[in-house]
Amino acid sequence: MVALKTQIFRAGLSALWFSGAARACERWTAGKGAILMLHRVQPRDAREFAPNARLSISPEYLRALLAAFRAADIDVIGMDEALARLRNPGRTRRFVCFTFDDGYRDNLEHALPVFRRFRAPFTVYATTSFVERTLAPWWVALEHVIANEAEVRWSAGPAQKSRTARGMWSGFARQTEPCGALEARPGAALEARSGAALAAQPGAALEAQSGAALEAQSGAALEAQARLVLAARSGAACGAWSCGSPKTDSRLARRTCSLCVSDGEGAPLDAEACAVRPHGAGERVLRFATKTSAAKQRAFAELSALFMQMPGAELRTQLERFMTEHGFSMRALAEREMCGWSELRDLQEAGVEIGCHAVSHGCLSHESAETVWYELSAARSLLEAKLGQPVRHLGYPYGKPEHVGPRDIAIARELGFASAVTTRAGCVFAAHAEHRHGLPRIEVTPGFEASPHYLQTIVTGLPLLARNRGRAVVLD
Repeated sequence: MVALKTQIFRAGLSALWFSGAARACERWTAGKGAILMLHRVQPRDAREFAPNARLSISPEYLRALLAAFRAADIDVIGMDEALARLRNPGRTRRFVCFTFDDGYRDNLEHALPVFRRFRAPFTVYATTSFVERTLAPWWVALEHVIANEAEVRWSAGPAQKSRTARGMWSGFARQTEPCGALEARPGAALEARSGAALAAQPGAALEAQSGAALEAQSGAALEAQARLVLAARSGAACGAWSCGSPKTDSRLARRTCSLCVSDGEGAPLDAEACAVRPHGAGERVLRFATKTSAAKQRAFAELSALFMQMPGAELRTQLERFMTEHGFSMRALAEREMCGWSELRDLQEAGVEIGCHAVSHGCLSHESAETVWYELSAARSLLEAKLGQPVRHLGYPYGKPEHVGPRDIAIARELGFASAVTTRAGCVFAAHAEHRHGLPRIEVTPGFEASPHYLQTIVTGLPLLARNRGRAVVLD
């Protein structure tokens, strides 16, 4: 189903491009230009389990895009120049800005040589905890652990005794299956999950614009499961166990039917033990059989839902514990995958603009106003102290409306950032000069690598205006 929707979407883009409709309308639909959102540039990888693959494009595709924009007489410029053109009320040359989120090492190793060849600028939004090696991207960590393990454990912590908890965990336990049961399921049953797993990815994957993978997920069930397990881990009050109606609880049970719940010592729990566990008597442990690619995809989706719900302050402790329990080093992973200060300085010296991407890459809408202020201001201060230059531009860690709202945009404005980019899809119009802290971006994914015309069609703005119901500026 996901593949079919992608093919239909591509066919629609091709029709708009080769019919000439997109280019005929671009004078009215393309606005001033577009800001592109990327994450990684890496050689093509044929691994079967690669849930973060949509975060990466190949160097060949990047070269093809830059060549196509040059051939179309579209300027590739930096964020400062983009803001200057926004402020100009007259007609200006169309532009694209390339922006990279998170600060991956391959931005230096594979992206920079391509941009140098075209003498084109780009921006890297760096998360300071990744640079400092005190945190690694949890989505990368999950992929690394699951790819290398035949079984993955999640320790959810002790739970309080309550009637609500008893009923929920009892219903949950009655419908659980042994770890091996997931692998024994028919391929058709797992096929829907393998595509859906991508929907829980971060960055580009969490903000998947096609919507194909997201439609296969039950968002309410995922959210309910996250609240349930996090409440168990933190020992929250019994009221936090309630996920809503019996209908919601049944969805939760169906969603988690492949999990094996144990008492922390490997023995499966019966219904009563699942429901009642006083403090200090053991941990909630979720086990995932991850021997097959389909099972790995399912485990990635389930655990991603949990990590996505965590406040930034908890991410470091929980991720480090998770990796340590499986024999991996979070610091070593960060060193392997992410830019350090030396790499950021190399990028800066090459003319790359370094922007702010918060301290911990937490979801801002889940945080207090004080925490959001700290996440943005502390990250900028550290970047400026280490790099010796002002940091003018911000990329929100997650940029959909449910991830960053008016409060967070107001904080970014108060902190004095010149601009802040979201992941709301759209081109940039003159009206955005009054909304510089909620700028839209267009995601660049490997799904369009077959030909540059797919992205070129999107950049004309016609498909985006149709999606946004004719609105040039979308703030909700």
